[in-house]
Amino acid sequence: MRFDWYTATVRDVPVYDLIDPILALGQGQWDAVPRPGKARQYQHAVEVLNLNTERTEGWVRWGGNGGGVLVDFSGEAAHPVAEYLREHHKAAHGPSRSDVCVDLRGPGLFDELHRIGVDLAGSSHPRISVRSEGDWTWLEAGRSLYFGSSQSQVQVVVYEKGLQLRGKGIDAPPDLVRIELRLRPVKELRRWLPGMDIPSMWGASEFSRQMLERATAIAVDRVVVPEQPAADDVRFAAFVDQWGAHFLRWADANGTEAFRDRVVAAKARRRAA
Repeated sequence: MRFDWYTATVRDVPVYDLIDPILALGQGQWDAVPRPGKARQYQHAVEVLNLNTERTEGWVRWGGNGGGVLVDFSGEAAHPVAEYLREHHKAAHGPSRSDVCVDLRGPGLFDELHRIGVDLAGSSHPRISVRSEGDWTWLEAGRSLYFGSSQSQVQVVVYEKGLQLRGKGIDAPPDLVRIELRLRPVKELRRWLPGMDIPSMWGASEFSRQMLERATAIAVDRVVVPEQPAADDVRFAAFVDQWGAHFLRWADANGTEAFRDRVVAAKARRRAA
């Protein structure tokens, strides 16, 4: 089980303190090529290029209105980059996309996962959408199934990876099937994801949790992410820590209504001063 795509914004870390360690992950095979025309909403961009295969392993963008440093890697390069960020910049980065994949083999496996996925999607409340792509006529170039919307936080994709590779002229077992979790985390999940181990990420939804267990016999718990306290709650907690005992004694001695009246009067005097 590994990362197959990882996009994250890293804050409060100088860009070259990121680029140099990332290039080192390529063990001399990766180079950073400036691509100013590919910066998008940022000011600067470098393409991380594999010198042996001339493949684009990923991108690093920074400056301008984007904010922070955007690190975006896919394919086999995504895993070491993701693990580097999770180990060395856990608190400083927030992932906006995190794909985790498992490769399986077996005759008829794709059809079995198709059946399992449709059963789980149909019994979910609300029902999960299912979309199919690929070669469903001749069964030669590979089929794909998408469970859930690409715009949601959680999507599961099952596809015939072996046949897709063979269609590109790459030797691969024809019964190789990949099951992939695609996370686009927001809010609290984005904050918690860097600290999760990879299997636990499949617990981001009940559907993905059950799909992993039915496909691999790996059981994980449903992810329950604590909500971040509201700003008012944080301020009130700090107030209670500092003054709570004193005000409770005063309210007990004089009554809560008198306490409220005194606070209102004190605020009025401060405004008039």
